[in-house]
Parts: sequence; C-alpha cells; structure tokens
Amino acid sequence: MRVALIHSETRVLGGMERVTEAILSNQWPGIDVLGCFLRPGPLVERVSKCLPQQRCVVLDAGRLRQIGRTIIAVRNIARLLRMWDIDVVISQGFHSQCYGGPAARMAGVKNVFWCHSLLRDAELRDPIARLALHMPADAVLSALDTNVQRLQSFYKRRCRVYSIHPASPVCSVGADGEAFRREWKVPNNVPLVTIVGRLQPWKGQDVFIRAAANVAEHVPDARFFIVGAPTFAEDAAYEASLKKLALEAGLGEQVIFTGHRNDIPDVLAASDVLVHASVEPEPFGLVITEAMAAGKSVIATDVGGPAEIVLRNETGLLVPCRDAEALAAAMLRLVRDPALRTRMGEAGRRRVATHFSVERMLADLGDVLRRTCGPGASSEARLTPTP
Repeated sequence: MRVALIHSETRVLGGMERVTEAILSNQWPGIDVLGCFLRPGPLVERVSKCLPQQRCVVLDAGRLRQIGRTIIAVRNIARLLRMWDIDVVISQGFHSQCYGGPAARMAGVKNVFWCHSLLRDAELRDPIARLALHMPADAVLSALDTNVQRLQSFYKRRCRVYSIHPASPVCSVGADGEAFRREWKVPNNVPLVTIVGRLQPWKGQDVFIRAAANVAEHVPDARFFIVGAPTFAEDAAYEASLKKLALEAGLGEQVIFTGHRNDIPDVLAASDVLVHASVEPEPFGLVITEAMAAGKSVIATDVGGPAEIVLRNETGLLVPCRDAEALAAAMLRLVRDPALRTRMGEAGRRRVATHFSVERMLADLGDVLRRTCGPGASSEARLTPTP
C-alpha cells in the first residue's frame, strides 16, 4: 500500500507536526509512506533527514483565500498522487484536508482526514474548519475518544470515525538531565517544576506562575521552568506579560524562561514534575505522554485530552482549569513527596507503553488504512468504529 501524507503547517513544531514526523520516520510492514508539504519550513528540514528526496515533496500552496492558487495546488497534488501511484491520502488537520480531500477525489484515491482539533462551537465557526468538514473523506480519525461521537454525528453516514491517539517518540535513553541543570545552575537536590509549550494565553503559563508563587512560599529553593517561545508576533506581548507577572510575584530567579528548546528529553529528565496548565480544552496534550514516557509525574487540567491521558492519582494529578490554588496544592504535594512522584512516574511509563506509544499509533493507523482501501485488506484490528 502506498500512502501520501498531506501536511500544511511546517513552521511550528507542535503536536501534530511531531505526529507527522513519527509517521514518516518509521517503517511500516507493507506500507510505503510519502510526504507532501504545502510550504517549506523546519518540519520539512527534519523529515527530509529521514526520507529520500524523491519521497518528500514541497508544494508552495499559498493561502486558501487565493482561489486560483488553491485550485492549482489541488491539481498539482492530484497529479503527484497519480505519479506516485498512491492508494490512500492522510490529510493532517483542517487546512490539509481542504487540499487533500479534493485532490484525492480528483486522483481517484481514498482520503483519510485526521482531525487533531476538538469539534467545538469555536471550530464550527471557523471558515477553514467548516470547509474542511465538508470536503470528501472515506474515513475520519479523532485524536480523542470523547470527540468521536460528535464527529460521527457531523459526518452521519458519509464515513466512519475512528479514535487514534497521537504519539511521538521521546527517547529518554541517553537524556542528560544533569547537563540541563548545570546549564541553568540548578543543583540536583533542588525541586524543578516545568511547563512546556508555546507561549500563548490559552496554554496557561500565567496560571503556572501564580501557582509557583504560592509554592515558593513553602519551598523557597524550588525552581520553575517555562520552556517555550511565542509562535506568532501577537504572542510576544503575552511573553512580556508573563515576565512582568513573575517579577511582581517576587519570584526573581526562581522562574526561568528558557525559550524554545530542541532538547526536550533532557528537559524532562531534569524535571521532577511536568505541569500542563491549559485554560481551554486541549485537543490532546502530547507533551503529557512524553513526560509519562520519561517516567515523570504530571499535573494537568481536567478537560480535553489530559483527562483521557492521565489516570487521576495514579499516573498524575488533575486540577480544574484556571485554578492557581488547586494547581499550587498539587505541585506542593508532588514536590514534597519523592516516593509518590516515582510511583506515578512508573505507572505513567507503563500506561504510555500500552496506550500511547508510537507502535500502537502506527498499528491502529495501519488497520484503518487497510480497512479504508478495501474489504479483506485489514489485519486483525483492535479498533471498533462507531456504528
């Protein structure tokens, strides 16, 4: 089976981009995957190291509102699908589906739309999301179990919806947490609490800082790392407000802004606790599974993806959105109890191995692709589509 993966956003290395990288950099028995990117960017540079040049193509598609250019891009993708003798297309996200759906139909091949977003009212008001949801699809993938029913009610009998949890490889073998601590002059016996993510208001770094101020009153030597950078120009003001908030809270050097880091395994190895503080429902929360895979205890808000990933009081702690006091209490509980952190970290590692591993994701995705391409092609599958 020959598969083309369509991916539009290449400038930001977020969760969906790491999933694309995992798909393209792994070998599947009987499945040959090729990458088609709709603009150049850092993701293409990373993936091109794993793929031969002829299996990684960049088409500068421009913007969807440029109708003439969009039509040309769809035709070029269809031509590429025929040239590659593709059986099925995977369209990653709303924007990619606007190109991949019609291109697949034009080329006479199947299309699988992977919806990495929650299908909430906000998404249904977005013109690109609405357009994507009306594009032809032979199967739809949801990143969350809880999102399957809403997607299926939208698609009705047009196609089946499957749940496949995203995954990305984070190799903790060889991760050097001590080097990361040395870089920032944090002794090994000092508690280190970390939040990782793009600096955007909905990611909740401001809640993290307010909680950190509370924790610092009880554990004065604790350090709080904010790992990430603004994605877009408008996010720079949020970064400035976070630094001002940390100063006003009297945290001084206890809160450290590292900016963007490429050594996330080292960051996780150095950390005692990973916090995920999104103030809106998270479509999944890949960094949570990455921390669990590294054997770290986690604290996350109890909506969206984190509520599916984290087993409350077993692999981590769940707290309400925007509740700095509850977050501080959870942080204090884990900072003060190394044995609890270890138990939760080991339980989290086991949960990722069975539910959120790259191997599990690829096996489930392969099952859907075989089902979509025709009867009798599927292996024995764990997946049960909604009726």
